[in-house]
Amino acid sequence: MKKAEEQRHRLLALTIEAVGQEGLSGLSLRHLANAANLSTTAIFQNFSGKSDLMEAALERVVAQDHAFHLGLQSQVSALLSTHVSFADFLARYVLLRASLPHARFASELLIGVDVYPQCRALLAQWHDQRAAFWAALCANLDVAPGFADLVAEFTVMEEFYAFALHSDCTYGLLLAETCRALSDAAFHKGCGSPSMSHVSITLNTQPLSIHEAGDADDAPIKEQLLGEAVRIIASDGLEALNQRRIAKSAGVSTSAIAYYFNDMK
Repeated sequence: MKKAEEQRHRLLALTIEAVGQEGLSGLSLRHLANAANLSTTAIFQNFSGKSDLMEAALERVVAQDHAFHLGLQSQVSALLSTHVSFADFLARYVLLRASLPHARFASELLIGVDVYPQCRALLAQWHDQRAAFWAALCANLDVAPGFADLVAEFTVMEEFYAFALHSDCTYGLLLAETCRALSDAAFHKGCGSPSMSHVSITLNTQPLSIHEAGDADDAPIKEQLLGEAVRIIASDGLEALNQRRIAKSAGVSTSAIAYYFNDMK
């Protein structure tokens, strides 16, 4: 490999590692150059600027993630047949992603796509690959229509929690519970009132569940969340509003808020 190619390869690898560990805000071209034992001039000799560097790194990440999912599919596709095995795998998948720098790199760029708009097409390709992975796993399973698309969206959202909370035992337990509720509802075409576990009882919450359309006793979850937010603000003011209180009042996991809304704003 020529010297220029070696430099480019090292810079891309270090960029992915830096963002994967510290997020986009943790990426400094000066620190990147120091880590690579190069000058910042060498970075601009290999890339036209930071945007070009990020796009090239994302291109590598998309290829890495494609290989990751292909390998995973070959390992587990024959092992998933019940809602229990699927739920266990789903929870394990989310936690596994938290240990992969390239997975967080893609997620970070998904959040910061407005800063790097040239990455939109690659991010769309990345998400399509993930959706295809879940569609392949669900192809021979008797699950509710659209479940693969729902899981693809759910995992994108849940990975943000996993990156921040993967070492927290409580998060792991709640993730497993949420995955069981999601899987149970899909395999059994909906569950009206999932049983609460000791984790839910202790934390006074319950896993995100799929509600039957038109359930007389349940408004759609999104409307429940909005209603509870309005009631909290009316009662105690805006400063009293937080995700945990809304979720507790609505009787759902905080994951439900991130599923239906981008953020608290």
